[in-house]
Amino acid sequence: MKALRIILSLPILAFCLACSPRPSIDFKLSWAGDKIHVDMSMNPIRHGTDTLYYGDIGYGGQRDIFGCVKDLRMNVPFSTDSANLRIILQIPDKKKVTASYDIACSLPDTGVVNTPMEMFRPNITQDFLFCHGVNLFLRYNDRVGRDLPVQVSWDEIPPFPTFCLYNQGQGFRTARAPSSAFQSTILVGDRHLHVDTVHVAGQTQFIVTAPRKLTEYNQAMTTSFFKDFYAAAVRFWEDTPEGPYSLIVYPFERIRHNVSGIGLDGGFCARYDAQADTVVTPARADVYAHEIGHNWVSAGFSSQWYGEGFNELQTAYLLVASGLRPLQGFVDYLNVGIRSLERSAIRNLPNDEIEENFWKLGDYSWLPYWRGEVYALRLLGQIEAHTGDPTAFKSLMLFLKRSGTQVNNDNWIGTLKNFIPEETAREEFQRYIIQGESIPLDRGPLPSGLDFQRQEDGTPGIVITDSTAFARHFVL
Repeated sequence: MKALRIILSLPILAFCLACSPRPSIDFKLSWAGDKIHVDMSMNPIRHGTDTLYYGDIGYGGQRDIFGCVKDLRMNVPFSTDSANLRIILQIPDKKKVTASYDIACSLPDTGVVNTPMEMFRPNITQDFLFCHGVNLFLRYNDRVGRDLPVQVSWDEIPPFPTFCLYNQGQGFRTARAPSSAFQSTILVGDRHLHVDTVHVAGQTQFIVTAPRKLTEYNQAMTTSFFKDFYAAAVRFWEDTPEGPYSLIVYPFERIRHNVSGIGLDGGFCARYDAQADTVVTPARADVYAHEIGHNWVSAGFSSQWYGEGFNELQTAYLLVASGLRPLQGFVDYLNVGIRSLERSAIRNLPNDEIEENFWKLGDYSWLPYWRGEVYALRLLGQIEAHTGDPTAFKSLMLFLKRSGTQVNNDNWIGTLKNFIPEETAREEFQRYIIQGESIPLDRGPLPSGLDFQRQEDGTPGIVITDSTAFARHFVL
């Protein structure tokens, strides 16, 4: 789940702040022991009824997230709509609007704390800081959809090392950017926080860790993995990074969970079991690779079959192409999805019902991953059969990148008809993605060097039949 990256030109923005009649927003943050105090001012603003928003109902399924906002005060009359995460203002004239509020930890003191809670809610104590931008900064409802200029500064800073993704490498310095740049971002802090600066793909990048065990070993392993994988991804995408990209690998505080991650603007954050001895296990490396992949492959909820599923295939592909896994690693990775999809009791759920039920978790949240990667595998075999191109994955993905296509259910066929017959593309997409029919890997071509095979117990999967032919797919 990744938003569009914002590239900021400070001189242009400073000019806009000085002369634009549009509203601009100023946030001043202060550390308050076990919470973050926020003072906000907005000027100019139209009179009458207006709206500010907090959080996002679709972000982690946290419908009660408004409870993180404490002691909200404003200089104009206002009311709150907790169900829709809104603050409705009544502004008597075009005056500066000011607000103050605290963002506090909202994890329950007792009872179950699950993965979405720790991943998507503020987790703030006297010694620990974890907070998403969407859960820190109120956002203005500009009725014409413009991205407002925002300035963020600090008064009192935390008494322990902190990393602000919105201001990579700049610490607590004042930051200025469009408002969207302060939503898909994160702040992390910890007494054991360590930031490594590395140079990869012509840019300075940041590796942020806070391991509880084997500190030097885990920092070195995390940095080595990132340098190898990120460099390979940049080569594959024939990309020239325009700014830093940060990998934040951070322990859970409350729960024992192997690993979970989320892609953000300019980096990503993964969280893992704090009691783990090794931060970069194969399973955790898979998640790190997947989240880095969201820097290039992402989509909205209705198209998660692409944003998550094709990113799963990209994960397996780049781990092999980078030399971090053997050829068999691709097969092993894809077979997990193939088998999970077939065994799921809801494997044939239509695409729109997945979207409606995603935050119920379980198989609902995994179906887009499994279905998308299995569909992608079948599609690559078809493209190779029609074009003779063994590098079908790179050809397809670079075509999308160069055409500027933001993949969704409506424009996907327009892309595919450049590679396979449009009738085939349209029919299979409707059946296998929209309607959710089972995807027959045992019929139709697979990428060369692969075949479909069932074990004696009926377990489905793919196997390598020709290593030489199969290896030709993996190019950077």
